[in-house]
Amino acid sequence: AEMAKSVTVTTIVSSSTQATQVKTEYQSKGINVTNCNFLVAPHDSYWTRDYGPLFIAGDQKIEIVDFTYNRPRVNDDNIPIKLATFLSINAYSMNLVQTGGNYMNDGISIAASTDLVWDENTSITHSEINQLMQSNLGVTNYIVREDPQGEYIKHVDCWGKFLDVDKILIAKVSTTNANYSKYETAATFFANQTTSWGNKYQVYRVNSPNGEPYTNSYILNNKVLVPQTGSAYDADALAAYRAAMHGYTVIGFTGSWESTDALHCRVHEIPDLKMLKISHTPTLGTIVQQNSYLISSQVKAYSGQSVYPDSIRVFYKVNSGNYQSIKMTQGTGNTYTASIPQQPAGSTISYYIHAA
Repeated sequence: AEMAKSVTVTTIVSSSTQATQVKTEYQSKGINVTNCNFLVAPHDSYWTRDYGPLFIAGDQKIEIVDFTYNRPRVNDDNIPIKLATFLSINAYSMNLVQTGGNYMNDGISIAASTDLVWDENTSITHSEINQLMQSNLGVTNYIVREDPQGEYIKHVDCWGKFLDVDKILIAKVSTTNANYSKYETAATFFANQTTSWGNKYQVYRVNSPNGEPYTNSYILNNKVLVPQTGSAYDADALAAYRAAMHGYTVIGFTGSWESTDALHCRVHEIPDLKMLKISHTPTLGTIVQQNSYLISSQVKAYSGQSVYPDSIRVFYKVNSGNYQSIKMTQGTGNTYTASIPQQPAGSTISYYIHAA
């Protein structure tokens, strides 16, 4: 119901008859069915995260990469191809045994999994796995870690989550937990890694002393949907997300959650196939005072429509002042630049890029 308030929700059903039944049930629960559609396809389970496709943003369009699902569920393994047909987009096969719950990426060039990906692909070397990730998904830094949970499932979404290009959430357990040191090692590891933006990760922690699946959340545009279990740590989990993700609406949801199976496991995002993509490596931290500060960005409209030239602007403010804007100038291809003028030493400059 929450998702259907603002986006189209696709539900996988086994038949058109079931689609009608589900739609009727949705209506009875007050769900906005005008924002619901149905993919009619045989399937074996509801873990759409695990068997769902990986999406890539090519030069001109959004496409699908389909891996070999690591469970003996043929119908589930076929869903990425069924979805590609449903969305009328291309799909490519990647010869790698994988599962979506054990894959997270930063949207640029870094991805992370547990060593389950090594366990299930013993016929190829680690470097060959890295090459597959790079050639199929554009991942140039594939981070593979030991699973600190020690669970059979070994899915990264059970204990960690990228919240932004340079932010990661890691579960935290009590010092009496046998795996305490492994969780702390994972947190320390990421704190020392270089992000796709060239800085270090900001590591946020969420208390999960009894296996509460707080990292198994779902980010939907400007909302964060967080599993709640009735634990005394529920409120702290919501607070952890709010501290890390300013400007997002963080909402808790109860459900039939397990420590290794919650919201993220059962939902898979579908990108906006006509999105307006603004790619920018931000200027961060303390820098030497300069005559001006160059801001460069790639702006690409996947709709195929022209971007309004006068809409591409840098909005900036100095300290607590008002925002002002500078028009960006188009260079080669989809590259646009502008320069923020020199400011008094010690100033804090905040900025964002706008395009339409």
